[in-house]
Amino acid sequence: MLWLTVYCVKRPIHRSTEVMYFEIALFATYSIYYLQVKMLTKELELLRASGERTKDELDDTETVVRDLEKQLKQKEWQLTDEQNMNKAKVAELEAEVEQLRLAMTKMQERFQHKHAELDRYAKEKEQALVAAKEVCGVK
Repeated sequence: MLWLTVYCVKRPIHRSTEVMYFEIALFATYSIYYLQVKMLTKELELLRASGERTKDELDDTETVVRDLEKQLKQKEWQLTDEQNMNKAKVAELEAEVEQLRLAMTKMQERFQHKHAELDRYAKEKEQALVAAKEVCGVK
């Protein structure tokens, strides 16, 4: 603006008004374009800065995602290991239950066999006693 004022003052007064209006219009147009360039340059700088921030945030987010995926994999492995250990423990306990069931069945069979033997022995003794009473004549 100052340049226009100085420029206009140093010009000879005999210039026509039309030429002065043309120069003012030209200067105004130049000023408008200059301000537009300046504004667009500033906007471009802001967009670049915003783009860089966005890129940094994206990089940070990708890093976090990778870390979370790694943690998820570790948790999945840990869960799989625990499931396998639980399955193995269940299988072990089921085998132990089966062994105890077989041992109990075997013990029950032995008990029944011994009980049957004792019953037979008791019957034999009772029969022998009855026979001895008959021989002795005791009723």
